[in-house]
Amino acid sequence: MKSIKLSITFALLISYLAFSCTKFDNKAEELEKFKQTINEFYAAIDSGDTDKRLSLFAPKAMVLSDGGRVTIMTDSMKAVWKSWDKDWVFRLKDIEHVEIDLSGDIAYTVNTYFYTWHSKDAEAVWHKTKNVHIWRKQPDGSWKLHVDIWNSDKTAVK
Repeated sequence: MKSIKLSITFALLISYLAFSCTKFDNKAEELEKFKQTINEFYAAIDSGDTDKRLSLFAPKAMVLSDGGRVTIMTDSMKAVWKSWDKDWVFRLKDIEHVEIDLSGDIAYTVNTYFYTWHSKDAEAVWHKTKNVHIWRKQPDGSWKLHVDIWNSDKTAVK
């Protein structure tokens, strides 16, 4: 009887360790996939590809801008953002990913960067800013930005 209990305990321990290692491997793979999505998001901003950037927002994503109210990214709100492209330029530089992590279907990033949002006929003025992005894994396995929170350090540089 003692040998059966020992065998069961050993089997459970091996199963637990195997499951833990598999879970870690999956997290590492999922983290790489998530980082690829982050790179796509910032590449879309860098290239001015608003359609691509907006496609990475989850349905009904929340945007909490500096000094603004909570905005839900509905289709009509996305249309407003796209309309700004005619006259305005939005760009980032010196992006530093302070922290990136995920757990299950939720992931987050904490970033610092400089941004400019200026009319096409004006000179860029760069503002030091930080943000927190909360991402949610979608049923199709893709990562979409669910909450976008940012605020300025109130430092503007030409």
